Amino acid sequence: MLIYPNDLPKGNYYTDIDINSDINHVIIKKLDQINTSTGNYWKKYRIADSIEKRDFKNPPEKIKDKWPNSFLDNYHNKEPCYLHGIDKIYNMIHEQKVDYKMDNIITMHLRIGDIMRPSHEKVYTYSFDYYKNLDIEKYTKNKIIVVVCGAHDNVCSNASRKYVSTVYNILSEKGFNVLVRSGNSPDDDFFFLCRSHYFISGRGGYSKYVKLLVKKNNKIIIEQIDD
Repeated sequence: MLIYPNDLPKGNYYTDIDINSDINHVIIKKLDQINTSTGNYWKKYRIADSIEKRDFKNPPEKIKDKWPNSFLDNYHNKEPCYLHGIDKIYNMIHEQKVDYKMDNIITMHLRIGDIMRPSHEKVYTYSFDYYKNLDIEKYTKNKIIVVVCGAHDNVCSNASRKYVSTVYNILSEKGFNVLVRSGNSPDDDFFFLCRSHYFISGRGGYSKYVKLLVKKNNKIIIEQIDD
């Protein structure tokens, strides 16, 4: 494995490589132990819907009560109030100091959870062929991929684990060293992904905003144009 716990943000990670770690709150477990749920605290916490004012059940004042000092609380309720959208998110990300490295890894976001229902799956996920055909080496020679995922509702867990594991195996077979970062705070995941130097987007609003921030930072989006 060519990545070390000190190079990563705190959180839970999974791999099929024989490695265990609990250094600086970076916990690495075997892939078959993966937890896909972000937990009860973050249930119904929807970053993209809230930014776009489509989360009618959780207006800014309710967010302040349910998730104080969260990304969405700060986005809606803290200064500067004249900034909105990407400009405000960009400022928030760059105000936060971090001690992990991004230049030697590729990040990927997978949408999982409730959207794994058959009626939603093809709308919010890419096919396995998409990842098989994705020419990552056209963009970078880095060989480390951190796959980031998490479900804000603890539903479709088996389907989610199967989907993540299959994508993991596809990437491993292509010669990449893969870690899955799963079941962590959606805020921590969002800030981590928005700092990506090389990002493989999933589908849905969460990935859309990460993609916009990566581009604003003049970093690289890895994608297959025709799918």
